Amino acid sequence: MNILFRLTSLDALTEDQVYERLGKPVKSTVMSVAKTSPSDASAPSYVVERASMLNLDPSLISHDILVVDFGQTFISSSAGVGVGTPAAYAAPEIIFDGIASKASDVWALACTLFHIRAGFDIFESFLGGPDEALQDMVRSLGPLPERWWKQWKDREVYFNEDGTPRQLDDGQLALDMSSLWERVREIGSDDARDETDEERTAWDHRYPQLAAMVEPRHARPTKAEVDCMADMLRAMFTYNTQERSPADAVAMHPWLTMRW
Repeated sequence: MNILFRLTSLDALTEDQVYERLGKPVKSTVMSVAKTSPSDASAPSYVVERASMLNLDPSLISHDILVVDFGQTFISSSAGVGVGTPAAYAAPEIIFDGIASKASDVWALACTLFHIRAGFDIFESFLGGPDEALQDMVRSLGPLPERWWKQWKDREVYFNEDGTPRQLDDGQLALDMSSLWERVREIGSDDARDETDEERTAWDHRYPQLAAMVEPRHARPTKAEVDCMADMLRAMFTYNTQERSPADAVAMHPWLTMRW
């Protein structure tokens, strides 16, 4: 699944005006694995890179979004098996049991909402594998249920059997624990930490349209928002799928309706 900005109508613009706002299309020829042009008539002869948002006039962006790419959807009354959910967005039942459900969609939604608000994943997976994501889960949510805890072979790299961080040979802890509330509270704390005021001003002048669309760097959520968002995420990030908040309850949560 991907979330896209929806543009307002460009029908009144000439082709040159569209290129002025979005840039000229950058095309790349489609080649087969054998480095030859595809013989299948269904394959495109070229692909086009996405348009840059850096100089886009915010007035061209609609208040609506598009949710696209449902290539791995399944009927909700059946269990989804073999879905390609990235580790950073995968609920533990997907990682360990390979089974997706409406509950795992709620988990992925929580990951998505945090990323939209913070600008980074709550459960990191730089190399694409599950170990880093699982490490972050335990740091913020506590130890996994026993059957998953025993299945996780690399847990001993980071944790003792009771879920506390392992102490390294130099006396340092393998990692720092950080509660879900603390993770939300820290949103914005690392934004361009080494950037000077002059550099921030220069960036804003270089990309004024983008600067007008995004939250100022170093902006921090209020305590009221932190409390509200952490409450919502806590209900969405339960290991027990039966206790995980259903989607309709999430939609009515004060954080999404901005009533914190």
